[in-house]
Amino acid sequence: MVSINEFSFHESTVISFDGSSNKFTITLEDVKYQEMKVKVHLVVKHVTRLTVDDCETKTLSMPFTDGEVLSLEFEKEKLFILIEWNDFSAKTSKTHAYEIFGNELEYDINER
Repeated sequence: MVSINEFSFHESTVISFDGSSNKFTITLEDVKYQEMKVKVHLVVKHVTRLTVDDCETKTLSMPFTDGEVLSLEFEKEKLFILIEWNDFSAKTSKTHAYEIFGNELEYDINER
């Protein structure tokens, strides 16, 4: 299986983003892998802790409908994601840092 570290998530687009007390899912388009752009669906199971900007929370959701990944890193039992969220109609954006702690990461890859 392909290692998650072989992908470049920088500037990929967030399609879905949802976290609860035991599972986190995110789907990204335009993830770079070798010479291709692919769609990746990540799932962290058995979530023990969720944080937004270093503040613990019980759920995660998309604050705006458009999100761009600035950084995504997976370490042992922790997924770190930095996302810039955009609301083009209101001409505003905000950036949040997310940490998802869990003990199992699964992912699916789909060529575009």
